[in-house]
Order: sequence, then structure tokens, then C-alpha cells
Amino acid sequence: MPRAVANMTPPKVEGLKETLKVLGRFDQTLRKSFTRDFKEAVAPTVEAAKANVPTVPPLSGWERNWNDRPLWDGKEERRIKLRLNTRRARRRNLEKGLVYESVGTVVVQATQRGLSVFDMAGRRNEPSSVRGDLMVKNLNDRWRVASRVMWPAAEETRDEVTRNCMPIVKRAELEAQRILAMKTINRG
Repeated sequence: MPRAVANMTPPKVEGLKETLKVLGRFDQTLRKSFTRDFKEAVAPTVEAAKANVPTVPPLSGWERNWNDRPLWDGKEERRIKLRLNTRRARRRNLEKGLVYESVGTVVVQATQRGLSVFDMAGRRNEPSSVRGDLMVKNLNDRWRVASRVMWPAAEETRDEVTRNCMPIVKRAELEAQRILAMKTINRG
């Protein structure tokens, strides 16, 4: 799925991915509690994104079948989930200095295809088809340019989420240091 690019620089916390990996290696229960804490901290972004999702199909025809099911189902389209991502960047990107991707720790993601299309349609530079171009033009005219849901929610709640996450990050660092110190003491 394409990612939205804007002039907003996301908050960067050095070492959080490594801290969460350490916690996951030594204490899965503690790692799961931090995951729950992060989900609560980022809840304002998820709620703001859900509020940005229209309750009716954004364009006519979206409620009709696309590959044997409607593209837009009002109840289903509000499925937005949060996950923690501590994976490493792909080797090809590491070699280029992470030009193509930055690996985030907290990911807020649309899970339904209709919402993904609504949110990101029009991010590609080259035209895909005449009908696709018309769809993107209509979405841009009636709503706004992509990203229509996720990125505006992130911008709107950035300060609150940053405030919510900082105590969790500090607690995670202290717990990781405590666990590593205990392992070092027990070895020596």
C-alpha cells in the first residue's frame, strides 16, 4: 500500500525498536503490556481517522459489486488498526541509506480495501486508466487530495500522541536496562 508523504516530520525516538526487541526476547508479558500501552496512547489518531471516514460511499457505484463484493461497506470501512512494527529495513534499502522506506514503530493502518482506495487513490504519478483518472479527479474534487483519512488524522493528533507515548518510552527503556542488568549480574 502506498504511503502518504507530506511536510510533517514524524516524532523520532531513538532506540525504541531495539528496546522493544530486548523486552520481547526476555519478557513476552512485559512486551505485550507495552503494546497495549502504545495502543491506548495512539488511540486519538485511530479515532480521528475513523471520524474522517465517510459513512456513505464516497462515489456513486462503490456500493455495487467489485469482484463479487461491494467496494464500500459503511460498517466495515471503519476498521483501522494499530500495530507495532520493529522489523528491520530491507537490505536493499539499508544499502541506499533508507531512501525508500523508513521502518516505523507504531503503524496505524486501514484494513479494508475500500478505505485504502479512498484514502490513497491518486498518489501514483502516472495515469493508470481513463476511468481511474476520472475516479481520482472526482475524489479530489469532492473530498481532498490523498491521503484523505490517515495522514490528516496523524497530523491532527501528533502532539497529543507524542505526549502520550513519551512516558511509555521512558518506562520501556528503564525496564530494558533493568532486565539487561539482571542478566549481566546473573552471568557474572
